Amino acid sequence: MALKILRNDNTFTLEGQIDATTASSFQTHFNITLNTLENLTIDINKVTQIDAKGMNAFKVIYNNAKS
Repeated sequence: MALKILRNDNTFTLEGQIDATTASSFQTHFNITLNTLENLTIDINKVTQIDAKGMNAFKVIYNNAKS
């Protein structure tokens, strides 16, 4: 299943799976987004699966947000 990212102001709602297939584009999207937004919220209530690659993408995004 694909990953859909919906934006409402600074809240991004994710729908689908964050896995080996989608993690790279997910990570790239939010690393770019963090260059233009100082604060954002990622809502994962509609995410059906997160694998190890998905968790690693969250870790990288989080670390980039802190720096």
